[in-house]
This record gives sequence, structure tokens and C-alpha cells, in this order.
Amino acid sequence: MDTILGVLALDCPADYNQLQVLGTKVSSILQHPTVLGELEEFVFLIDQLKAKLERGDYVDSADLISLRPYCRQDPEEHLLRKLRELLGRFDMEVAIRCVDKLGQPSRLRLRAREDGLIGGDDMEIKPVVLIVDDAPSNIQLLAGLLNSSYQIKVANGGLRCLELAEAEPSPDLILLDIQMPDMDGYEVCQRLKQSDNTKDIPVIFVTGKDQVEEEELGLSIGAVDYITKPYSPAIVEARIATHITLKQQSDALRNLAMRDQLTGLYNRHFLINVAEKRISQAHRHRQPLCLIMIDVDHFKAVNDQHGHSVGDDVLREVARIFVEQSRNEDVVARFGGEEFVFLLDACDLEAGVNKAEKVRQILEDTRVQGLAITASFGLAQLAHGEDFLGLLNRADEAVYEAKSKGRNRVEVAEEAPV
Repeated sequence: MDTILGVLALDCPADYNQLQVLGTKVSSILQHPTVLGELEEFVFLIDQLKAKLERGDYVDSADLISLRPYCRQDPEEHLLRKLRELLGRFDMEVAIRCVDKLGQPSRLRLRAREDGLIGGDDMEIKPVVLIVDDAPSNIQLLAGLLNSSYQIKVANGGLRCLELAEAEPSPDLILLDIQMPDMDGYEVCQRLKQSDNTKDIPVIFVTGKDQVEEEELGLSIGAVDYITKPYSPAIVEARIATHITLKQQSDALRNLAMRDQLTGLYNRHFLINVAEKRISQAHRHRQPLCLIMIDVDHFKAVNDQHGHSVGDDVLREVARIFVEQSRNEDVVARFGGEEFVFLLDACDLEAGVNKAEKVRQILEDTRVQGLAITASFGLAQLAHGEDFLGLLNRADEAVYEAKSKGRNRVEVAEEAPV
């Protein structure tokens, strides 16, 4: 009964405290992707390479290119060279063991950092499963089956499901009943798939409706699976585990596609994509929006005098400072080389100038890798009818103005031509 009370706490405010602590800890990790992002991506790439070797797929040195940014020092650098030699000799058994060794230090560092972020209490961050059913007995049955392996959130109706699907921590999978009084499962699934925030969450229908037509309808509107009652617990666990694994792999690939591998910040492609949406929303709702372009001063001299390895470390540290000084809703991206961009929603010119000046001062006051690093800032506020390219170009011109006036300063772009 204690377990069930804990599971139902999300719908019972009196018992919410314990789960609130859990949610806060999980959110703290999700809001700082650069802390864990690089190690997670490296371990993911290692696992992919090992799986490829174990399947007997052809692998050569070209497959190792994506690992280079993560192997800048020993033992990874030495093991990567050894792995390249083993692949050249087609010694696949030894290569698999070498891949394991290559990933081990990062796995240990990842675990240590996770423990530090979570508070050192060895709490495991488990995948989140949202159970949606209006019958408490059905919730209790599924929760009792799954709560040892997953974090459980519950909803007793369709509207509550839509609320929890948008809340942190976001579900990794939703188990959805069909017959509910406020909104049936089919409509809930359709609404989930129509929202950008929830469309990628896999949905499994768990229902007493066992007609083939019902199953076809459920799968056609976006569910990944359809389980009829009465069900085998072992089968339910196996299907959930399969879809959780697929979701995690999909998330990892999506994260790789939108992140800059060196700094962990969003990359240029993601920035352009999200900026177009944010700008459209700003115009529609008549809200201010600012863009700050930042160019690290004299970065070529850092590479020339201290080497590219130190230069990479500088960029990572600069990126960390930028993330620490950003709001959750801000987009911070590496635009290319030593150029970075802040995209600031609901931010007018005065607030944008204050933000840029604060970040500039913090960077100037911080010894980055033991070096005095500064940057030139160009700020532009979105003008009426302006698109992303126009906003970006004006901010870029302001950066050049800052450089021409001595660097390590903030310059505001000229107003956009009418």
C-alpha cells in the first residue's frame, strides 16, 4: 500500500513532497545539458561502435572520425590509436575489448558527475512511465509491476494526461487506456501527436477493447503498440522495455544532431530552425526578442601560442559560462569557430544590453584555462516584419563595430531599415 500511495502522489497534493524533490533533482540535470552531454554522447557512440563490431558489420578507420573530438588526452587518445591499428588488421575480437576499455573512463566520469549532480545519494535516474487510467485498480496493477524499474507518474483521465505529458520530468513512455469519462484515449493520443512538445513520446494503448478494428485505429493515429486485457505481465514488461530503449536511442541521436560536439551547446542548424519559430511567435504575439552575437577576441592567437587543444578547452569553458548566465528559455548556440549566439525570448533592448554587459564582464573577470579571455558583443532587437537572417546580419555588423572600437565591448545594432 505504501508503494501505491507513493505512485499516486502526483494526483494527491498531500503526498507530493517526496516526488517534488525527485522532480527537482531530475530537472537540474535536464537543464544543464553541457555538464553531461559530451560524456553521454561519447558513451553512446562507443556503444554503437561495439554493437556494429559484435554484429560483424564492416568497420574501418573512417568509423572512428566521430570519436576524435572526445579523445584529446590519454587514456582515450592512446586507445583510439590502438583501435585504429586493430581495425587495420581486422582483429575484431581484440578490437571489441579495446572499445570497452576506450569507453570505461568516460563511463566512470559520467557516473561520478551524475552522483554529484544528484546530491551523492546514489539515486538512479530511471526512465519515466506515465500510466493513464480512470480505474485505480488498473493503475495499481501496472504501477506495482513497473515501479522497481521506472519512475511512475499517473493520471486518472485524458486532460490530466495532457498536463503531465508537458511537465518535467517528461515521460519516456505513456501507457494509455481508451475508455475514460472526460476524453477517450484515441483523442488523447491524437492531441499528444499534434504537439511539438509531446509528439515524440511513445504511446502504448492498454485496454479491454480487443477488436482488430480498434487496434488498427490505435496504431493508425500514432500509438507504437496495443496491449489488450487480460495481459501477461512478462509481455507487458518486455514491450515497455523495448519501446523505452528505442526512445532513448532516438533521443540520443536527436541530441547528437542538434548539439555542437565540442562545447555541448546547440549547433548552427538547430539555432536556425528554432529561431525561425521563435521569431514567428514574437511577431504574432507582438513580444520583444533580442539576438546577441559574440566573437571571442584574438582566438587565433590562443591556438597559435598554446595549441588547438588549449583552444578547444577555452571554447568549452566559455560555453559553460554562457550556459550558466542563460535562462531556461534562452537558446545558446555555437554558430561556428569562436562565434556564439544568444537568442533571448521576451527580451527588449534594455534587458538585452544588460544581459550582454553582464556576460561580457563575467567573461573578462574569469581566467579561462589560466588565460585572460574577452569577447566582442553585437546586440540586435527584432524589428517589425524582420526575419532571422536580417536580425543576425545586424547583430553581426554590431560585432564588427565592437571590434573596430577596441574589442571587449557591447555594441547595439542600428535599427533595421523600414
